[in-house]
Amino acid sequence: MEAGIKPDYPPEYGLAAKQGERGACEPLNDPAMLSFTDPEQKSPEGSLPCRDRSLEMDLYNVWCDLKPGVSDRLFSDRVGAYLGHLQSEGLIRGWRLTRRKLGLGPVTIGEFHIGIEVENLTQLDTAFYRVAERRDPVEGFHHCVNSLVDNAQFALYRDFPDAVRHAGEEKF
Repeated sequence: MEAGIKPDYPPEYGLAAKQGERGACEPLNDPAMLSFTDPEQKSPEGSLPCRDRSLEMDLYNVWCDLKPGVSDRLFSDRVGAYLGHLQSEGLIRGWRLTRRKLGLGPVTIGEFHIGIEVENLTQLDTAFYRVAERRDPVEGFHHCVNSLVDNAQFALYRDFPDAVRHAGEEKF
């Protein structure tokens, strides 16, 4: 990056470029962007604040491959219809469909990745119950996606560190 050029970092990165320094960043001093457990705690000198805690999510992940002969666009459309419906019903907060690029990635997980964001495990549990009812319209959407995939693998992740995490008394 040339001196004097300020990159446009998205605000959620918590970074502000210093004018005239190559690639240097400084922490934002906005307390709302700090994510320490103690709201009175200030960012240590020279360190960058973490993400905005109001954006914390649990992330339900699905990796899969498509069955032979299945169109990637058909799959994309059906995932959009299914997860768009769940989102419109308030059962999930958001979702994203991604595809492995340039063949880079572990061969043990599928070419496609679906990331489903939920506010908490209660919301995820509610979504699971709705899908488990096996009733239309959700059953139809679910079947239209499930019938296209092979080698599905699932995982549940969370933003870290947790908002409830207290520092200083850990035993391990």
